[in-house]
Amino acid sequence: MDYTRTQREGTLEIIAARWMNLNPSQAAKAYESVKDTFSNYTVPTDEQAKAYIATLTATAGLKGDVSAASIFDFSLATEASKEMGLKR
Repeated sequence: MDYTRTQREGTLEIIAARWMNLNPSQAAKAYESVKDTFSNYTVPTDEQAKAYIATLTATAGLKGDVSAASIFDFSLATEASKEMGLKR
């Protein structure tokens, strides 16, 4: 998460080329729409997950009413964050 917050250009490359297969403009739009939601806890809140889904809908053609649970599984990250004593 620290990389994502501090390395914008590298993160855009990952979003565009490796993660969501977006063009650079779409990747920048996706990044800008969620950058303020990045947390040290590494697990998004429900509100943050909804923002990610909205971004996918706007930039990657996600269709229909999609629940966060159908896309994300943060169970391991949640457990690790708790063990590390990280706070939301």
